[in-house]
Amino acid sequence: MLAPEWRSSTIKFILTSFEALLPLVVLLNAAVLLFIDIIFFQNCVDRVLNGMQRISLGTRRLLISIQELRDEVKNIVELQLWIQLFNLGRHFNMFGYKIYCITMTIFFTSIGIYSMHYSLFYAIMYLGISFELTTAYVTIFDKAFAAPASIQKFKRKILITAKLMCSRDAPFICRRIRAIPNIGFLVGDFNKLERASTPNFIIFVVLNTVRVLIAFKH
Repeated sequence: MLAPEWRSSTIKFILTSFEALLPLVVLLNAAVLLFIDIIFFQNCVDRVLNGMQRISLGTRRLLISIQELRDEVKNIVELQLWIQLFNLGRHFNMFGYKIYCITMTIFFTSIGIYSMHYSLFYAIMYLGISFELTTAYVTIFDKAFAAPASIQKFKRKILITAKLMCSRDAPFICRRIRAIPNIGFLVGDFNKLERASTPNFIIFVVLNTVRVLIAFKH
């Protein structure tokens, strides 16, 4: 058995270590999820941008063919299938990541503001973690929204180019483009990611942080 003075020191050391380890685990989990998903979202956006550049280059040179437009339509179909596959395998992960960011941001913001009365160091640390989580959320969901939005721009560009450069085959290209459904990234079973996701997140975090602080005060 430990002596009372050693016992209190050991418990204090364990609690301090746990308190220092918890923020690190939170940041590592968020970083891994952010890294995996951002790579996929950015790859989708890059493929769309490369396709739009190819079409713009061919339009400027007046050398774009119907086969090239068909290849770009196939590229769009492939991207849409990748998004569908991502939704099948990762839509609950996206939902879990959303809940994770919301919960941890409210928790660390509330604790950080509350800790200002006791320790400036802990207050800065906790508020810094909440800022990192907010940045991660905004980054990943903005990237996720940018991919379907870029695909829609790509489809419109193909339609305009087909009507200008390949008027004889334009109806075929138009039918193919309009047959491609508009697919966004799912967050859970029912929520489709929208541009309003980021401001809604910030408003929700602020309101619930205020509620938590009011509860602390009482």
